[in-house]
Amino acid sequence: MNISGIRPSLPAILGPVRVRLSATVPSDAKGHEVPSVTTPTNSEAIAALHRAAQVKGAERLINVSSDYRRAALASGPLQTRWQIDVEASGTAVGPAESAAPEADAAQGEGQEPSIFGAPDPEPRHRTD
Repeated sequence: MNISGIRPSLPAILGPVRVRLSATVPSDAKGHEVPSVTTPTNSEAIAALHRAAQVKGAERLINVSSDYRRAALASGPLQTRWQIDVEASGTAVGPAESAAPEADAAQGEGQEPSIFGAPDPEPRHRTD
């Protein structure tokens, strides 16, 4: 609990998620890539990243970034082939968790939690 008596809810960080899409595409006579449905884009990589995070059980992603790289594989008098790699990465975040799950369980039983988040122990004095 903080000073105002409110328990902060902390997001559960599930870990890093990374996706890499790759394709080899031909070029035209001027050396530009030929548009193709198999050529990966940044938006496709980020969409694949969100799907991978959902499979992992995440609610959302934080610190999302993407990287687009293109390299010539082979060139000749007729055609150049390009290797295109798009990589996206981020951190998967799950549902918010209470800072003191024991305190939530104690409140369900009618006990008041202590300042440390755990239920107060039974009194140790004799009742005879």
